[in-house]
Amino acid sequence: MAVRLGALVAAPLLLALTVGWLLRPEAHLTVSNSRTGEIYHRVEVREGSTVRLSWTHSIEKTPWVEVYEVSGGRFLLREARVKSFGAGVDQIAPEVRNADGWVILSGTGRSFPELRFFHSRGVDRELALDGRVLDLGEVPQYAPVSVEIRSGSWIVSLPDGLMGGE
Repeated sequence: MAVRLGALVAAPLLLALTVGWLLRPEAHLTVSNSRTGEIYHRVEVREGSTVRLSWTHSIEKTPWVEVYEVSGGRFLLREARVKSFGAGVDQIAPEVRNADGWVILSGTGRSFPELRFFHSRGVDRELALDGRVLDLGEVPQYAPVSVEIRSGSWIVSLPDGLMGGE
């Protein structure tokens, strides 16, 4: 009788713990088409993760690297690295230094709810999360891309096919 009563108490408790685990909120770095909503990447992200966005400047033809820290569901700009000053370079930064041929701008304290760009294969664009490069090969040429932090449960982040989607 005591064993049966223990099982009756343990089963609902185990079920509640499992459901709670499946529905716990998680943050994901989501790379999507800002016009159509098509998702190219959805990767778990943690507070303090590093996001690096780099490309070749279309006019100057020099590399540009921006490094962000995930903070409170936003992208906090830690530094921007450029090889030369030209069109589009924010020349006002509290900290500016030179290192290994780079001009490094930091200390702006600027944060963004999302990062946006038009994808072009001609500018060697690269997006990395904690050093892991995310393949942008399936992003159509000139597509408007949005990179943002979205929160949701583990079950929501399952691929659409597993949840009965198309």
